[in-house]
Amino acid sequence: MTAVLRSRAVLAAALAFALAVAGWQAYLHWTARNPVPDAVIGLGETVEIDGASYRFDSLTAAPRLPSTIEGQEWVEAPAGATLVQVVVTTEILSDEVDPETHYCEATAYDAAGRRWRSDLLSDVAGPEAYSCRGTSEDPIRPGEPLPVGFVFVVPADAVDTLYVDLSLGYEGGMVRLTD
Repeated sequence: MTAVLRSRAVLAAALAFALAVAGWQAYLHWTARNPVPDAVIGLGETVEIDGASYRFDSLTAAPRLPSTIEGQEWVEAPAGATLVQVVVTTEILSDEVDPETHYCEATAYDAAGRRWRSDLLSDVAGPEAYSCRGTSEDPIRPGEPLPVGFVFVVPADAVDTLYVDLSLGYEGGMVRLTD
C-alpha cells in the first residue's frame, strides 16, 4: 500500500470514529431530554416498580387552591397562571426498599415541551408530604400508604396538555401521570 493510500485509510478511519462519537453524544443528549417512562398511568391507576407502588389520585388545576394559612382562605396563582396540584399515593411493598432512598421528584410538561418543577407551596392544602420519603416528622414506613402532593405554577395555556413525570429514586425509573 502506498503512503497516500495509507494516509487516506487512516483519515477515513478517523472520520468514521469521529462520526460514531458524535452520533453517540447526540443520542445521549436526546434521551436525556426525552426520557422514556417505565409506566404511564391515568387518574385512579396504580403501578408497581422496584418494590413500591404509585397510585395517581388526583390532578386539580385552578386559579386558586385552598390555603392552610389561618385567616387566608385561598392561595392565588399569579396573573395568567394556574395552580396545579397532583396527588400520588406511594407505598413500599418490599423489605428490600430502604425508606431513606425512596425518593421521587415531579416535573410537569405540556405539549409544547415546556417544563416546570414542583413548587414548595406548603400554603396549599393537601398532603403534608412533598416527597416519597415523607416528612422529617413522619417518614414513610414499609406497608403504609403515603399521600404525596406536588404543586406547580404553570401558564394557563399549558393546563389542557399537561402531564407529569415522576422520577423515582436515584436509579432513574419514571412514571408518567396523564389525565
